[in-house]
Amino acid sequence: MLDELIIRHLDYHATARPMAAMEIDYPSGASTGPHAHPRGQLLYAIEGVMIVRSAEGTWVVPPNRAV
Repeated sequence: MLDELIIRHLDYHATARPMAAMEIDYPSGASTGPHAHPRGQLLYAIEGVMIVRSAEGTWVVPPNRAV
């Protein structure tokens, strides 16, 4: 499944459009591990809780919130 997500992500980053949207439903306890993106991201939690870590800090993202 992770390989499929990586390929999907690369397609979205390669678009010529200034903005692209994509949805992902991660299973409970999933982690993407440390990684980087060629463009900015907005993460939105519809349900469950996400923990987002970066060099600048750590954010807890509850349902219906974004970071």
